[in-house]
Amino acid sequence: PPPTSTPTSTPTPTPAPPPPPPLLTRTSSSGTETASPRALEAGSEGLTTAISASIDQMEATYGVTVLFAAEKSSRIFGTSHEKSDCDVIALFVHPLERYVSLKPLATSVNVVTPASASSGLPELDIRGLELRHAFRMLAASNPSLLDVMMSPLVYRAAPNWPSLIRQKMAAT
Repeated sequence: PPPTSTPTSTPTPTPAPPPPPPLLTRTSSSGTETASPRALEAGSEGLTTAISASIDQMEATYGVTVLFAAEKSSRIFGTSHEKSDCDVIALFVHPLERYVSLKPLATSVNVVTPASASSGLPELDIRGLELRHAFRMLAASNPSLLDVMMSPLVYRAAPNWPSLIRQKMAAT
């Protein structure tokens, strides 16, 4: 007699595990640096609040408007240690009337907030660059601003800020 076939059950495939989170990479003259997703823990709520307060302080002290601010430090590449500070670059504009003044405009300003042992926050170093000055740096092939523009830790971005940049540039 012909062999009889018995129905076999097809095993249900086990779903593949989700892919690992993407790593942040940056190529520099010393090679490629890679950050683990833990590096983004630098954007914790307490730290983000302190950085926002320092940016507000910059605006109040210097009478500028920050359009964009982002992390530029070892924290985004996972190479920071417990004593690492936070380096933030902020792009700002002066009030419109300052651009038609005879007084020279500040092209950079700094706000440094010391580390706080009680809150565990690191030193915050906020460096502000006037927008036209920052664009001149980009045009001169200064790569440090590219790191800022590609940073995953953005602390401030004005709504529709690229069109605001075009307006400010056209007004000067």
